[in-house]
Amino acid sequence: MAGMQRALRLTRGMALALGFLIPVAAAQQPSNKPAQQSPGQQAPQSPNHPAQQPAAQPAPEPGNPYDDSKPYAPPAPWKSVEIGNYYFKKRNLKAALSRYKEAVQTDPHYSPGYLGMGKVYDRMRLRRKALEAYQHYLDELPSTKDALEAKEVQKAMARLEKDLKRPASTRAKPAPPSTGAERH
Repeated sequence: MAGMQRALRLTRGMALALGFLIPVAAAQQPSNKPAQQSPGQQAPQSPNHPAQQPAAQPAPEPGNPYDDSKPYAPPAPWKSVEIGNYYFKKRNLKAALSRYKEAVQTDPHYSPGYLGMGKVYDRMRLRRKALEAYQHYLDELPSTKDALEAKEVQKAMARLEKDLKRPASTRAKPAPPSTGAERH
């Protein structure tokens, strides 16, 4: 009895598979026969007829994240800075700098973008660019807002200016990257 049920399932499976394959194969084969028309139908137009021409670009699928028909619209400056802060914490300085620059391009008066750029440039040891970004931050900062952060920026600027005035041979060199093999 078990053998009979197994054979029946196998037969059903093959019939099901063939049932799906036959219509697909028939649709792929070109037909040489002209389509039969009913008396009320019009004859098909030639392939060069303008009504038969496909559109230059098909309409994009709804929800397609790779739709190139719309220009890139950057997020709000606060969102770009938020993403930049994430990258900065993950030590991806290039990505963080890109997001901070995006925030400043979107809104040139958005001070947290300049603060982030200053921190990234400082971490990259690009002192002049860090000073410029910090100075922009202080210029754009309202007097009552972020006073604590402004004090930290002023300390960083004083340190950077002091570093820039020292000869290059006496400046602190960055520590070599650790490989993790030194740990015991």
